[in-house]
Amino acid sequence: MSCQQGVYPNCTLPPELLDNITEYLDYDKDTLFSLALVSKSWSPLAQSRLFDRIRIRPSLQHEICGRVLACNATACHIRHVAFIFTEDLKGDGLEEVVERMKNSSVLKSLTISFYRPNFNPHRRFFDSLSTSGSFSGIVELHVAFKGDILQDMIRFVCSFPQLKTLGGNFCPATLSKDPQTDSGSIVACVLPVSLEALHLNAPYQLKALDYLEKWLALHHSRGVSEFSVYMNRIRKFQPYATPFCSGNFT
Repeated sequence: MSCQQGVYPNCTLPPELLDNITEYLDYDKDTLFSLALVSKSWSPLAQSRLFDRIRIRPSLQHEICGRVLACNATACHIRHVAFIFTEDLKGDGLEEVVERMKNSSVLKSLTISFYRPNFNPHRRFFDSLSTSGSFSGIVELHVAFKGDILQDMIRFVCSFPQLKTLGGNFCPATLSKDPQTDSGSIVACVLPVSLEALHLNAPYQLKALDYLEKWLALHHSRGVSEFSVYMNRIRKFQPYATPFCSGNFT
């Protein structure tokens, strides 16, 4: 976003300089807030950085975030959304947040940190993310979770058709202990061919690690520009790299 003469007629600094100033202050929210009050011409550029990303903790912050999202002047700048699920919080009100952002034209990135023991109460919310307007078009996804929801998370990360970057912290993941679930059946879904970068933190548990390797083997060979995998147990790197990188690995 640049300070062009037609958009900001009162700019007294070169557009490139204003862009550099706001980019330098990207994570300094207090200074960006002050910068937004300097003048009407500086305010839109500062707001675009100030409201660039939003973190939502269910039942604790969704009301505050809802008010931010309800204001078009701020919601139009949000490009990164993070949902943080902790063990002591419920997931009330999240569908409302998703609904308010479904028509966003700038949303590009989603982060999910799921640290709850039971996935089922939140299944409808996760399904709504991958099928709701702007969320279904995200290009960058980061997930971190623990517990026996490996299969559910694999289905979730594969449900975004335009995904280019995936960061997955599958550690310490386990397979479902539900006797109704066939943990030996590999999830029949794969990552989209649009994927350009893949970064994995592999599970601790050997069964989950075997499961992840078998799931990766379902992928057809394709090239990615970035690939990394971190393993806490001594395993061969090749089962992870073969579907996504060319060359030989040991």
